[in-house]
Amino acid sequence: MKGSLYARLALGSIRKNRRLYLPYLLSGCMMVAVELILGYLTGDPAIRAMPGGASMCMVLAFGVVVMAVFSVIFLLYSSSFLLKQHSRELGLYAMLGMSRQHLARILLWETLLCAAFSIIGGLVLGTLLAKAFQLGLLRLCHAQAATGFSLSPSLLLDVSLIFAVTYTIIALRGVVHVYRSSPLALMRSSRTGERPPRAHALQALAGAAALLAGYVLAVTVKNPMIALTTFFIAVLLVILGTSLCFRSGSAYVLAALQANGSYYYHPEHFISVSGMRYRMTRCASSLTVICILSTMVLVTLSCSACLYVGVDDALRTQYKHEIDISLESQTLPDADVLLAPVEAALAEAGVQPENALACRSFGFAGRLAGDTLYLEDGFDGSLCVVAVIPLSDYNAITGEGAVLAPGEALALDSLAPKLGDGVSIEGGSRFAVTDRRTEVPDVWKDGADIVESLILVLCDGEINACADSVRAASGRAILISSDYAFDTGISAEEQPALASAIARRLEDAGLNVGLKVREAQRSDFWGTFSGFLFLGVMLSAAFLCAAVLSMYDKQITEGYEDQASFAIMLRVGLSLEQARTCVNAQMRAVFLLPLLGAGLHTAFAFPMLSKLLMLFGLTNIRLLTLVTLACYAVFAVFYTVVYRITSRTYYRLVTGGSP
Repeated sequence: MKGSLYARLALGSIRKNRRLYLPYLLSGCMMVAVELILGYLTGDPAIRAMPGGASMCMVLAFGVVVMAVFSVIFLLYSSSFLLKQHSRELGLYAMLGMSRQHLARILLWETLLCAAFSIIGGLVLGTLLAKAFQLGLLRLCHAQAATGFSLSPSLLLDVSLIFAVTYTIIALRGVVHVYRSSPLALMRSSRTGERPPRAHALQALAGAAALLAGYVLAVTVKNPMIALTTFFIAVLLVILGTSLCFRSGSAYVLAALQANGSYYYHPEHFISVSGMRYRMTRCASSLTVICILSTMVLVTLSCSACLYVGVDDALRTQYKHEIDISLESQTLPDADVLLAPVEAALAEAGVQPENALACRSFGFAGRLAGDTLYLEDGFDGSLCVVAVIPLSDYNAITGEGAVLAPGEALALDSLAPKLGDGVSIEGGSRFAVTDRRTEVPDVWKDGADIVESLILVLCDGEINACADSVRAASGRAILISSDYAFDTGISAEEQPALASAIARRLEDAGLNVGLKVREAQRSDFWGTFSGFLFLGVMLSAAFLCAAVLSMYDKQITEGYEDQASFAIMLRVGLSLEQARTCVNAQMRAVFLLPLLGAGLHTAFAFPMLSKLLMLFGLTNIRLLTLVTLACYAVFAVFYTVVYRITSRTYYRLVTGGSP
């Protein structure tokens, strides 16, 4: 048999089954295009050169990896639907005398044609759209538009290689399926019905327990650092619980509906309930995929949009004052060392500082065990942050006039109630705690509350000795910082000039200080958060496309399977209107489940998402709530439109029409 015949048969099969292949081909093309666009933007010099570009490129590079992994998984999953529907045609070829080797060659040609269309089409589409996305991203970041455009051959090769390997795996899986199946099994595979699933009590309980455990993890997490480490555990538990609940939980519900004679023995209910029960094993897998993909769309889009909208809130959380100046030294400096030159520069510029905060302190990370602070470091949510400040600065900030004797301390913030009569710092320092307060002055409040914290107020004369003991015990260069932060009351455009004047005055005084201007950090925030929004939109589009294709494949597959059943029903007296009612009842029951499940998952994930956003300095819970609700409303409208289209296609198939 000539090779051209295999190609013609493969092309003819794709053309005859275009309603199945076209969404699959377009999805593959879109995946390639998105991967190419993300890769181009990651290495684009214009993106990297703009303010905040380095942060954005890191975000986009993460998106390249996520998109590649998701594309491979999704194409492998969606190709299984095509293989099942195509098996009957392959079985017919086998009945006509073709060997397994011939069938394998047809499958290889089909996969080759699909891969060529998706990869070449995706590369062309990505090339055409890459420049437009670059300009859109630069505009999103309030950066100047770039004029040049070029795609590196290595990027085109890398993207092609990723998807070539994916389609090779798809082809090998198809060949293995052909060699392991008899011609009769191939003929029946797309028409094989299912036994009604048994209502396994253990599976149902395991699913409910997994869902409950995932929800508890999401709701009870208090520390953003712990939320980061437990997020993926919660996701896995929710996926497992969703799958088991759709499979075994639905079996209980459908069995209960069948047992209710007054409900079940009604034409519309009888057909929809019995039809769903006999296909629920496979239907449960599709519903799980659609539900999880819908949840991914909601979570990704909500978080990325919230970060972009809340960039000002995040900026003000991390930089409470417009200008922050810091001087570090081994010993406690005199307060006037930093204040005098700064105030002179402000007076020369005619600026009166507002909301000024002057404080000297040193800090370290540790772990509280009993009444001892052990010096530890790292990225761990169980650690705490300790700040030690002199009594004179505390009194100047609060206006209290507190008095401490040598060896005494005042404890503030969230860890204060956990202390006993005294507190020891690893290295030998011990202080009697005379007062404990959870409330701290507003100037020291951290809206993010990423980790637990403790503020120790000591006598001025004990600061140097305490710093020396911490320095010796930890082996780290613990420096005492003298900070002066304030607002200026002038425009953002004037602040850089004022900061430069202050820096010159400090340099003339022989001081080497760190100077932070809030407005100077804005571009970096825009770059990072705009990158998250862009990546969120791109990934959400990919997840949405996958969800729509899963819905479409599900309805096409079930529509073909139900043609014979509905034909019998029409012959025994079921009207077309009753058939439409049955279809609508079944479609509503099936397609509302993933939408409701996605909403439930997102609602329980909300506390964990809010904690994760705190890592970026975003503490506006009201904003996250409004953005999440808006995203769910928009998604529900889109989901309803898809439901209407797929239900119409399913109805035409089961009633003998052409979709």
